[in-house]
Amino acid sequence: MNSKTPISPTIALHLCFDDPLALLEEDSSGEGARRILLIVDWEARQLYAETWDSTGETVSEYRRYNRETAYALPPLVDAGELHEWAEAELLPLARPLFAAYERQWDGDRWIGAFPGAEFEKREFDAWMAHEAEPLLLQGENAGLWPVEEWLVDAPEGLRADTPDADLLPLAEEIEAEARRDRIVLAGNVAQYLEEMREEMREALPGARRAVLEEERAALMTRLAEIDEEIEEIIIPACL
Repeated sequence: MNSKTPISPTIALHLCFDDPLALLEEDSSGEGARRILLIVDWEARQLYAETWDSTGETVSEYRRYNRETAYALPPLVDAGELHEWAEAELLPLARPLFAAYERQWDGDRWIGAFPGAEFEKREFDAWMAHEAEPLLLQGENAGLWPVEEWLVDAPEGLRADTPDADLLPLAEEIEAEARRDRIVLAGNVAQYLEEMREEMREALPGARRAVLEEERAALMTRLAEIDEEIEEIIIPACL
């Protein structure tokens, strides 16, 4: 039993990204970046990209039985250029395979097949694995950087007396600046800034460090008092 996918003049490209770094993500293992995959869905006649984590990911039966194929992309692929590259270079090679594709029943399940174009499918697979050259991120240091390797020295704006409330805005500013240079920082930047600040405090003379701790404790106490004052004002108004 065969089921021929209706031939359509269109193949959907779901590859439009405004951010060149859209596909560069930290792996949950903490060991580098997630894999980037280009998915060619032969049956649904579409292409899209996804990232693949090293833990907890499973391959669907749909993919396992060749109804779609996942191809690895370079870790530094420029997501913003992916659509144009696929349209210009990949689609001319893939169109004959979309035309040849059939869904076949093997007695147990539906599988994807390319009758009469098996050689062309192998050639396409080899091209994707060894010859395809999507555009890469531009920049001398482009890529995924552990925050502790990128922030070797304390950034401007971080001091021993920097209050807690200023750490998150400073972290966001650092991350945004890194992204402008095509860099994604791996790890918790705000937490790392807090650790750097603590090291700066520990390096201070004992008397100065004690003063800072007292000032911080006083500030936290005053913030708690303000919260209580706000509650006293707001709660009666809601009754």
